[in-house]
Formats: sequence, structure tokens, C-alpha cells
Amino acid sequence: MNRAFLNRFMFLTICVWLGLTQTTGFGQGSTETDSSSKMPVITRDVILERPVNYVTKSWANLSLGNLEAGKRYQVELSVQNATNNDLSFSSITASCGCVKFETNAKTIPAGESTLLVFVLDTPKRNIKTKIGSGIRFIDDQNQQVFSIDFSYDLHNMFKILSSQVLVEVREQDESGVNVRVPVLVSTDFNPSLLEVQLSENLRDLQIKFVHENGETPHIELTVVKENVIGGAISGEIFLRRTGTKEFDSVGVVVRRREQVSIRPESVRLVKTTTDKTYTAKGILRIDDSVVEANKEAPDPQSSLPSVELLIDGQPSQVTLKKLGNSGVYAINIRFEGELPKATTEPVPARWGIRFGGRDVVIQTTAFFQE
Repeated sequence: MNRAFLNRFMFLTICVWLGLTQTTGFGQGSTETDSSSKMPVITRDVILERPVNYVTKSWANLSLGNLEAGKRYQVELSVQNATNNDLSFSSITASCGCVKFETNAKTIPAGESTLLVFVLDTPKRNIKTKIGSGIRFIDDQNQQVFSIDFSYDLHNMFKILSSQVLVEVREQDESGVNVRVPVLVSTDFNPSLLEVQLSENLRDLQIKFVHENGETPHIELTVVKENVIGGAISGEIFLRRTGTKEFDSVGVVVRRREQVSIRPESVRLVKTTTDKTYTAKGILRIDDSVVEANKEAPDPQSSLPSVELLIDGQPSQVTLKKLGNSGVYAINIRFEGELPKATTEPVPARWGIRFGGRDVVIQTTAFFQE
């Protein structure tokens, strides 16, 4: 009985082993396809005779043609040594991290040829442009033996033409605010393959990618007052190419535009040479709608806001100077009084501003700097 059990156990073991060899390649070599075989292959012939550029000391200038962005290519160079000396190198460096060589050390005998292979990763974020790089072949003495420059053109790309988007919503913007963010696409790219998305904290905003009716491609963002009831929000807009990992993004800040605001929000009081005297500067901004309502004042000076400032309950001297024709004023503050016990901590600051028949109170902070 023990013998029968042993035979059965050996039979099952062989079956399991055979199954493993068919599914994993164990025991007969890997059956996985080499990832490099999936890459497009670019082949070029290179003849090394003498430097063709004595400034960069480059021996060859290659064009790899039009390449797709965000893609990996295998570049095979058939390099012929047309000099009378062997060319030996022990290391290879490139001017960008987009190049990775499979061979690091080799000797190319005089009059003979060899195959040099490297992997090239094209950038994901660029509009159609020419990109170049250089490859240096170094010997044991850290001296350059020869170098090869190459360049290529990117295509099928897009780029958001804004570094950041700021959207301010005013009280009178009943229908919301529409913002256009221009997008540049290459001439041979189909904009219908682009899709626009918002980060999670901006999900309530209305957004779409517009590229029809002859319009310049752009992202159209609509913000209404209800989007900023809780204060300012920030996030990102993502523009993606459908079915790929190719994308571009831009940061977005959405906030309610107050009719009257003080900048900076915290007053920095700097001590003067006079004991117990501190000064500060700031900016008062009043919305254009309020300025417009007060333009009919007979005395231009009467159109200046009336500003009072209490710092830690003590009054300060405030003078204003109008900047240009907009509702922006330079603020000069002079404070004379007893300092709070803890000068390193901010203290309350209360602004009372009267302008255009309206009273506005703004609560901020102030801190003292010795």
C-alpha cells in the first residue's frame, strides 16, 4: 500500500512540474517576450573619421527624424572606425537622462565596424520642437575618445500655455466667471483625442475642452459664486491624450474677490530709531465697482477712503496714497504705544474702512519686529 501511495505521489509531482514548465517557462527557458522587441527600432550608420565640430568635439551629427512624445525607442548605431587607430572606451555618458546604453566598454578596431545600441525615452511634455543630446565615450583616463550628437523632432504633442490660473469671483458676477486657458497643439495632432479633467477638490467646477468651429484650442473653465462660499480653493486641471499616459497640467486657484481687501493680511511693524515707535506698509485694494460709484464726488480728495486701524486695541496713524486710476492705495502705518507682553506672537488688528458711503470692517493680525 505504501508503494502504491508513493507511485501516485510521484505521478502527481511530475504532472505539477510539467504544468509549471508550460505556464512559467521554468526548466525550458523564459517564454516572455523581450520588452525591447516591442520598442520601435531606429537604425543609423555612423562613420568616425575626425571631429566634424571642433567646438563641441563631436565626431558625428545624427538626425533620428520625427519621434512620438512620451515613447521609448531602441536606437541601433552601426559605427565604423575610419581612423588608423583603435578606439577604446570604458564608459559612456549622455547630456540627458533620456539615454541608456546596453554597452559600457568596448574597443572598435581601426577600419572595422561595431553595433552600439541604446534606449531613448522621449519627453512627455513638449509641443513640436527639435530636441538634441550628446553622447560622450570616455577612456580609462577619463578622457573623451569621441562623441556623437543626435537630434529629433517631437510631434503629436500639446501644451497648456499657462503656468497658473487665478479665478476671482465678485459678488456682482451673477452668471459666474468664464476663463479661457489656451492650449497649443501640433498641426498633425487631432485635438478630439484630448480629454480634460479636474482634481478632486475642484470637481464642482464646470470645465470643457474646446477645439471646434475654427476656434483656437482652449480649456474653458466656469466658476460661480457658490463654488467659493467656503473660501478659496485650489487644485489642478489635467489635459490627457486618450488611451495614453501623455498629459499636461496647470494649477488653479479660485477665490472670492472681496470689494475691499488689505495686503499683506498680517501687518509687519518694524521698530524705528524712536523708542516705542513702529512703522509698516501695505496695500488697500477697493473693487472697481465701488470706485465707479464714487467718481461723481465733487472733491477728488473726498473720494479717498477713510481708514482707521486698531492694533491690539490701540489706535495707529494711517495715511494713504492713490496708485494710478484704479482703486489701489499705498498704506503707511505709524504705531506709537506700549507693546504687548509677547512680541513674538501676532496680535489682533482691526481695520475700519469707509468708502463710497459704505463701512467695511476687516479683522487681520499684526506682529512687531525689533
